Amino acid sequence: MTLNILLLTTFFAVASAYNFLVISPLFGHSHSNFMGTIADTLTEAGHNVTVLMPIMDPDMEQRTGLRLTTHVIKVPPDNRTAALFVQKAKFMTRLWNIEPSVFGMMEMSFNKRQDSKDVLQMSSNVHWGSEGVLKASSNMRRDSEDVPQTSNLAGLSKVFNDDDVMAALREMQFDVGIAEAFDICGFGIFELLNVRATIATTSSVRAEVISKLVGIPAAPSYVPGIMSTKGDEMGMFERLQNVIETVLGSKFFETLFDMEISAFRKKFGDDFKGYEELLQQVSYVFTNSNPYLDYPHPTIHKSVDIGGIAVSFDDHQNSLPEVNIFSFEIL
Repeated sequence: MTLNILLLTTFFAVASAYNFLVISPLFGHSHSNFMGTIADTLTEAGHNVTVLMPIMDPDMEQRTGLRLTTHVIKVPPDNRTAALFVQKAKFMTRLWNIEPSVFGMMEMSFNKRQDSKDVLQMSSNVHWGSEGVLKASSNMRRDSEDVPQTSNLAGLSKVFNDDDVMAALREMQFDVGIAEAFDICGFGIFELLNVRATIATTSSVRAEVISKLVGIPAAPSYVPGIMSTKGDEMGMFERLQNVIETVLGSKFFETLFDMEISAFRKKFGDDFKGYEELLQQVSYVFTNSNPYLDYPHPTIHKSVDIGGIAVSFDDHQNSLPEVNIFSFEIL
């Protein structure tokens, strides 16, 4: 009898599900689609996945990028976040018309910051009443006195400043936290929740500011930076320009990260970890890069390229029912 029971156990598979927290702010479809696909992949593998979605852009509320994951916590935008996205149309126009370089990005960021200050200053005096009438609001005035300079910080600060929300998340005892290193706020929240294992993602190719902190060697003398305008065939002047653009590109993100860490330290004290330590302790970095198409570059096993993970292989969705093919002979 005992032997029969032992033989029966060989037909059972051992499964160990982890408890994942994926932070996916809703501000851009490509970002949400990338993070949503990661969450769905984990759900499909049998893990318990919770997705925390601070709503930055109200137009993105239903475009979560999720198909399978059902445990979703959406955080409505606060007054500051809503005011920042009033300028979305102007920002997107600038985004597609800027000079394709780190200098163009820095100029656009400065203009966006000025626009945000103007909008928040204007919105600090008024708000929409229940009848759709503009009324004075002292609360919004107080909210805008210490204005976050990034939309993600404006949304995620609502999470880590809400003690009830943080307590509820802490009770879930997450094993692994996954967030895009587009900003540092997600990793600050993981630190507050005592999540031991963290994974950084980037919905673009690898970013130097992350690479150097996780131990990937920098090689700007021959590897184009994430904000570089040069390819992999560079002369002496192009190499020098690539080095400058790579350094400034990292500085661009470091400035944003420092700004966000300041918000954490304002509430939790000056001993709160800096962005360097938060990124250095990640277990893996998932990049939206294809190793067959990307420029050759130094890497380590900690960096995992998952480019194309969000591409649909649905034959019906990718079908082109009405296609005319023209062939032009060249003599």
